[in-house]
Amino acid sequence: MDKSWINKPRLSQDYRLGVKNFLDFAFGKSNAPMVKCPCTRCSLAKSKTREDIEGDLICHGFLNSYTSWIVHGEDMCVTENARVPSDSAHVELDSTFNLLDDIFPDISANMNEEHEEGSSGQPMDTDRPSASSGNSKKGEGFDEIITKYDMPPPLAAECKSFKWKIEVIDTAGKIEGKMITSKEVWKIQNSKVIVHFDEVSGQPIGESGGLLGSWLGQLSNDVNLLPINYSDWRMVNPHIKTKVWEVIQSKFWFDDPPTRKVFVMSALGSRCKDVKLRLWKEYKRDSLSETLLNRPENVPENQWGHFVHMRFTEKWKKMQERNTESQKKNSMPHVCGRKSFSRKRNDITIKTGKRPCRAKFFIETRTKPNGSFVCEEAKTRAEKLTTLLGQKSHVTNNAIANLDDEYAQVFGPERPGRVRCVGRGPTPSKLVNHSPVTRQEIENSEMVIDLKSQVKELSDQARVWASSFAVAFANIPNPAFANVPSPPNPNQERSDDAVRD
Repeated sequence: MDKSWINKPRLSQDYRLGVKNFLDFAFGKSNAPMVKCPCTRCSLAKSKTREDIEGDLICHGFLNSYTSWIVHGEDMCVTENARVPSDSAHVELDSTFNLLDDIFPDISANMNEEHEEGSSGQPMDTDRPSASSGNSKKGEGFDEIITKYDMPPPLAAECKSFKWKIEVIDTAGKIEGKMITSKEVWKIQNSKVIVHFDEVSGQPIGESGGLLGSWLGQLSNDVNLLPINYSDWRMVNPHIKTKVWEVIQSKFWFDDPPTRKVFVMSALGSRCKDVKLRLWKEYKRDSLSETLLNRPENVPENQWGHFVHMRFTEKWKKMQERNTESQKKNSMPHVCGRKSFSRKRNDITIKTGKRPCRAKFFIETRTKPNGSFVCEEAKTRAEKLTTLLGQKSHVTNNAIANLDDEYAQVFGPERPGRVRCVGRGPTPSKLVNHSPVTRQEIENSEMVIDLKSQVKELSDQARVWASSFAVAFANIPNPAFANVPSPPNPNQERSDDAVRD
């Protein structure tokens, strides 16, 4: 059987076909619903379903040294010196150990220790444990080895010592306040950081939101968990995203995980994009061959090769040019720095006691500490917004944005899929569904008043047309359809029959 696909790029057609053929072979030889996973992370230590193994092989790659698939039923000649135990019940297990002694000595030694009675020892605290790291508790099965994420990935920038004031919840449900850095989140055990969200926008707020964003930035540098050789975050293998979400949930607590997952994974995709841009700026050279040779130390060769080839295509170059032109149009930068719009808006709400609308938020985030604006255009727009805000006759509601608010009147209507000056996540439909607007405010909005006026005009026109038609019909002498007999009334016929009876 051809096994050359094992060393090919994981997103290539040959590799995916090879994974399929391997799974067909392994599960064809076994009647069990799970078999050993040969990915580089599990290293034949865990038994998993076909779907999970496929995800692992795409995400982590196939174990290079596992070329004789004896654990999955491939035949192999046994030498005369092979050990044949007297107890037939252990023949299969012992022969497997002997074969693994030659192929994976570290794994085999670890497995032998696991099956010795009375063995003892303490698990080692490692970042990315291999099968030989000893990161398993004695007395537990070999399948219980788990991967721990207890320190930032090697590619991540040095973590700053800034401490965030947050709350953590332990397994018993006890909540306590703490001051921790993003690096300390990796070391948290038996508890999780509580992340607070804005109920209207669905965005993380407060210092817990800042800590989550900082930690996601570090996680995005784990190229073993999140490979860089993809072209569109939306098309990344679902198995990879599922595993990433499990890692995130092991560190952070969410009140509504399915709902919060949408925002968190979107934010992570943006962080991964930043990692790719940073690597490209630092390691790109003039030619494709030079860039391939200038591979970052901690990026796997197959990932870097695929990534570089994609970046040297004409399609990507044209897309980069379009993005560059679009960025030039951003002539009114905000002054929030690294703080997200949702956190900045929450700070203003706490300070003033009122949630700022988009108009007020734009003015606040385009004004420098000295009171001047970031540019003349921002000043002009802010003056128009201030004029409109002063013309408001009704009480300001607590919504972040409305489809006909002052911001929309100055900057134009919203495009589908996003809401300007709000931040990541909210869309026009979501804001309308969650806006805490009263019925009276809806009735008094300019849009509703305008629609009511149009309906009244159409109604008046319809009455005029009806009157004109009635006059015109009355002036027609003996219309042809006037002598057409009326259709019989079934009820009347039944009444007549009853009278005759």
